[in-house]
Amino acid sequence: LYIFFFFEHSNLNYPNWVNYTLGMIFVMPNHHRVHHHQEQYYTDSNFADIFIIWDRIFGTFKELPIEKIKYGLKEFEEEKKQTFLYLLKSPFINIERRISDRIKEVENKSE
Repeated sequence: LYIFFFFEHSNLNYPNWVNYTLGMIFVMPNHHRVHHHQEQYYTDSNFADIFIIWDRIFGTFKELPIEKIKYGLKEFEEEKKQTFLYLLKSPFINIERRISDRIKEVENKSE
């Protein structure tokens, strides 16, 4: 089982025929890379750990060429947000933002 997680998280590039053939059933590194894309549309995809067939069945499968993948989160692009201290406190900042977003969402529904 662990070999699949190692395989999926490896930064290896396989020949197209390997990616295509095995990638019809199994999660390939290229599939998992898309899951770490900067855009939420791609982040919310390719959830499977072993069998990519589940993402294909449930409509969460997305594919992108490697050169088009942008890793990370847009909210951390600024230089000040790359500091060790900021990264330590960022989960708490996000919690505050999520709570305020949720309050606005509830208020909008009640109107």
